[in-house]
Amino acid sequence: MNLEKYLQQSEKNYNHEICMLGAIWSGPGYHSRIPDGTWVHSTRESINYAVLLLESGSRENRDRALKIIAAVTGLQDRNPYRQTFGVWPWLYEESLEQMAPPDWNWADFIGAPLAHILKFHRQIMPEELAIETATALTNAAWSIFRRNVPPNYTNIAIMGAAVTSAAGELLAIPLLREYGRERLKRFLEYTREQGGLNEYNSPTYTFVALYEAERILQLVEEPLTRQYAEELRGVIWESLARHFHPSTGQLAGPHSRAYQDRLGKAVIAYLQENTGIKICSNSSAGDDAEAPDYVCHLPCPEHLHKCFAALPAGEIFFREKFVSKQPESKSFYGATWMVDDCCLGSSNYECFWTQRRPVLAYWKTGDDNIAVMRLRFLKDGKDFSSAGLFNAQDHNRLLTGIKMFTDRGDFHIHLDRPSDNIFKASSMLLCYELRGSNAVAEQIDATRFALRAGDRQVIIHTISGDFNGIPVVWRVVNEPDYARVEAVCHEGEQKGFNINTDFKVKLCAGLELLKCGEKISTASPVLSISGQDAEAKWFDLKLNYAVNAGTYD
Repeated sequence: MNLEKYLQQSEKNYNHEICMLGAIWSGPGYHSRIPDGTWVHSTRESINYAVLLLESGSRENRDRALKIIAAVTGLQDRNPYRQTFGVWPWLYEESLEQMAPPDWNWADFIGAPLAHILKFHRQIMPEELAIETATALTNAAWSIFRRNVPPNYTNIAIMGAAVTSAAGELLAIPLLREYGRERLKRFLEYTREQGGLNEYNSPTYTFVALYEAERILQLVEEPLTRQYAEELRGVIWESLARHFHPSTGQLAGPHSRAYQDRLGKAVIAYLQENTGIKICSNSSAGDDAEAPDYVCHLPCPEHLHKCFAALPAGEIFFREKFVSKQPESKSFYGATWMVDDCCLGSSNYECFWTQRRPVLAYWKTGDDNIAVMRLRFLKDGKDFSSAGLFNAQDHNRLLTGIKMFTDRGDFHIHLDRPSDNIFKASSMLLCYELRGSNAVAEQIDATRFALRAGDRQVIIHTISGDFNGIPVVWRVVNEPDYARVEAVCHEGEQKGFNINTDFKVKLCAGLELLKCGEKISTASPVLSISGQDAEAKWFDLKLNYAVNAGTYD
């Protein structure tokens, strides 16, 4: 959306009394207790709106922006003895004390636009407000300094480097300037050591990381900080080019963190603008209502342009290390298979948090439309973070084993775990889910099931399973443009599941992604269990893991 259209559409949502931008709340299910559907005023959306008002150059818009800046900076916690010092609440309607819990990332998310305001618009601000804004940025920077997130927290690690280095330079605070530079250097070294971003191949945070590298190059003049940011920009573009699947216009899986199954329209537009390549956009998610950027975007390195136009070979399969951990069995690896019309990706080890995509496939179904297949574990219809999986993939075949984790939450990975470890549920389902035009699920025989859309099909090869003493039943579900093959682990009256180290899951399945009409394998996976140790085999694929619940980290 262009700036003029965005400002016109935002006009009706501006509250002249509190000087903030309003919207209907739809929360992620954590941090905020505000019910969905409530009319609220967001600190982050409001301060970004203020920057865009200033960017317009209009005197009337400038006056409104200054009022918004005063309103938002006034909501910051200014008490240096509190943990939330330098942090903002998400919403005007909900204080930091009312949040569950506060989100320390808001020092970063609000600090970044404040740095932009002071860098490019300080000259038109009244002195008192300029001082107030500088104080708010200083507080945010010291909050970031004090928190000092590790480099594996990808987006915040980079954004915090942007805020602190910009604050140090703009406000002449040498320690913050040095800290921001060294934090960025540490992040770059860590990323190279790991082989890539720890929040790996994320359709959301890979681009956030890229935008933050661009923000540093826009806000900071210090040569070494700029050098690190430019090097980081190259690393991120290499990752995007390696995972991009041109015919579907998507990042081939797996994804560490995602809020939707397809790239958003703004991301598609960004890729087109900065590669010069026409990207398949009919398959994008979301709408055109996103605010325009005020960070100056930079072009993709020229030698990578071709990766966004076509695959470099007819078939591609690669494995890569995402995260190094000790013991090595806890390290994260990805496997990705791509041919012209489809792709399949998996992570070797993961939980089923709603933001994870540990098994993900895309394929074209005609007219630039795509099908999306992913594997989920649902508790009462919502993704269940305490469920997890192990994967072994070879090209278009995948073997999966399921287990539970004793240190994960319910819907969120750590914010909502019950104190007694007992999760209450009316249904527990492992779901191979397919969304796309004319998607359909079919049972082929007693152990094989198909998910079909267009010219492609996913065949699921099942064996008998057991969910902590409950026999697993496989079935198909069909809805318009939506189909599932489900392993029913529990369904009926609400029951308490105490997920501790005695909780056992004996459940595995094989998957192959084929063309419709292509010969389907008749071999079934084999699961052998000795005590807590499980060994699953299918063709040349093999998994070794514990069937008893254990820790994720």
